[in-house]
Amino acid sequence: CTAVADALDGAAGDDFAAYLGEDRASAFTGYDEQTDREREIAERVSELTLQYNALIMESLDLDEETEQIGGLYRELIDLHNEEAQLAGYDSYADYAYEMNYGRDFTPDDAAALCEAVKPYAKKYFTSLYTNEATYTDFTVNTDYSAQELVAMIERFMPRLSPAAAEAAGYMKRHGLYYMDSADRISDMGFTMTLDYYNAPFIYLALYGNEYDMQSMFHEFGHYYDAYVNPVPDVLLSVGSLDIFEIHSTGMEALSTGWYEDIYGEEADLARIRFLDNALYTVFTGCMFDEFQREVYADPSLTPEQISQTYASVARSYGLRTYSEDATHYWMQVNHNFESPFYYISYAVSMLASLQIYEMAENDWAQAADFYNDLVSLGAFDYTYCELLREVGLECFTDGLPACVPQAVDDLEALCLAWEAAA
Repeated sequence: CTAVADALDGAAGDDFAAYLGEDRASAFTGYDEQTDREREIAERVSELTLQYNALIMESLDLDEETEQIGGLYRELIDLHNEEAQLAGYDSYADYAYEMNYGRDFTPDDAAALCEAVKPYAKKYFTSLYTNEATYTDFTVNTDYSAQELVAMIERFMPRLSPAAAEAAGYMKRHGLYYMDSADRISDMGFTMTLDYYNAPFIYLALYGNEYDMQSMFHEFGHYYDAYVNPVPDVLLSVGSLDIFEIHSTGMEALSTGWYEDIYGEEADLARIRFLDNALYTVFTGCMFDEFQREVYADPSLTPEQISQTYASVARSYGLRTYSEDATHYWMQVNHNFESPFYYISYAVSMLASLQIYEMAENDWAQAADFYNDLVSLGAFDYTYCELLREVGLECFTDGLPACVPQAVDDLEALCLAWEAAA
């Protein structure tokens, strides 16, 4: 960015600006380079993140976790808070929401959502989270190979739309995926665009269970969006992460309409898994955002007190933390260290996708048309709340969407029916 700004200010600046275009040129003109202190903070944050990734792989006892991982987190918080202050923000939460994630809702909006979901979170964690149906093994085969997963995408995408079918065919034809056992490749899943080819690519570690199928639908939701909505400008386009996740979890929601074909008589058990995962995503997304807001707002907290804060917040959602191990669970969540204040994105995106799920339960074809229209709008021209209002979905800034209590009721009914049948 600094190099482009310098070139625009140089002897060939006018010609370079004409080549870039007015919008691009204005975005870089006058770009402020990082100060020495801002660069020092960025470098130290990077060092601490690498240290965290090394520590989390070690077999530490609880005292060592508190001293080493907790102490590292305390330093990270202080550095991020200083970063926000240097940028003129009152809090790092405000800074991260606006500067890192480009959100059109605030930490206060998120706090209101957190309070609104707690009664339903308590019901979920108290009686549904541990229901036997949420962890009973399927009797149908769920150990899919990469070829079988790709074939599944090819089979079902024509039911969604010609564009989705085209994207699936393109992916298979050009081998734009890499999948293998999590025992052999890095334990992660993601979709990215290979900029040189302007082509999406899926990477997915496989576990040999039903989550592979769900992850495949999730990642293909990202792939479908990237296929029909190429990045407008590789220099400047960022897009809304909160919208990108609607594309992926929305595809998961629509895939429930194919469960009879995939799971046969166990289709409702698969729906239980979907709703369980969806509600867990909403409630933990809120929980970790609240946890981060509290610890970032109190610079006096010691590592021990940070764990106590997590336990207190978790209990307010109905999640029990009986053991000291449980109070340290926040240390296992890498987002707390690598991308603070991102976790709420999972919650707000799922709120939109749960609405698509409820729509699909009533009229799958209508939900499919709705989803295709939503994806066609992309994630570059709208912010999260703007998009939801554009397409007619409930936005949490206007009150808790009805899909949350409805999903809790749906999950409870499915679990009771499964228990009765068992």
